Amino acid sequence: MTDVTIIGCGEHGTTVLLPALHAAGARIVGLHDADIDRAAAAAERCGIPKLLGSIDEAIDAGDAVVCALPGPAHHDVVDKALTRGRFVFVEKPPAVTLRQVEALIATESQSTATCAVGLNFRYSAGVEELLRIASSGTYGRPVHVRVSQFARRPQRTLWGEPLLSHSLFFAQGIHVIDLAHVLLGDAEVSTAAQLAVAGGAAISATLRGAHDVVGEVIFGSCASELGHHIDVIMSSGTILALADLCELTLQPGDNGAPHDAPSRGRGVIWRRSPLAVGYRHAGYEGELTAFLANVAGDGDVAIPTLQDAARAFRTFNAMLHCAGEQAL
Repeated sequence: MTDVTIIGCGEHGTTVLLPALHAAGARIVGLHDADIDRAAAAAERCGIPKLLGSIDEAIDAGDAVVCALPGPAHHDVVDKALTRGRFVFVEKPPAVTLRQVEALIATESQSTATCAVGLNFRYSAGVEELLRIASSGTYGRPVHVRVSQFARRPQRTLWGEPLLSHSLFFAQGIHVIDLAHVLLGDAEVSTAAQLAVAGGAAISATLRGAHDVVGEVIFGSCASELGHHIDVIMSSGTILALADLCELTLQPGDNGAPHDAPSRGRGVIWRRSPLAVGYRHAGYEGELTAFLANVAGDGDVAIPTLQDAARAFRTFNAMLHCAGEQAL
């Protein structure tokens, strides 16, 4: 069993990552937070045996570190952990500029440990099923991918960042762009625009991936509730559509359905289990299971990396450039 310490005892660290770590099989041996009272309350509530008085102590106390601090604080913790040869899982964003992410990549290249980045939607069961079908060859290959996410926040800038568009990337867009890259591979931005919407902000872009696959991403903070959609058009004409990570439908093209298929109309091919709620439904348990496997030496288990985060930053910076805004 892997001994893990948690740095950051806010809502996300204690109500999402901590139970997800338990479910993934980690042994949580200590907590650290700058707010000692908050850390003590979390430790008592969750039965964690030890409060750790500093970040350095938290890094040294276990086999791995899970970091869930405000974005601007992540860089220094990840850099320290990797320099000391400790595996680290960091919530997104791992830093607030591309230059900082690239500096962490350089540190990791000299370390005996690795860093995983919290891009949990990759591990949602609905996304995994969509990816399995899209890559199976049954319906050809993807020719068009659209990923969208809208939520109620952020309604103001995060961490003093100068533009709401930057905050929007940290809160929503990094997930959308990452999933687009998972489906497209490396992609270049063709067009991008900030959208005039009331009650928030939104940005959209078109991408061109490998083999001329067309991509579209759109995300915003102007919705009354979280909405997440992935639509993939396959070369056979079949359309795969995942709504809110809950329901995956397939609409066959003229040559898309197997010859023995009972119906050629749109049908539901996967639904979320009623038991898959909260952190499990959103993929947190899956990503932390993958992280722990990586710590244990299973290099075949894929984790979202600092390189993946840097790719998302570069794509977003290209979007900002197209929209006439300042890059991160």
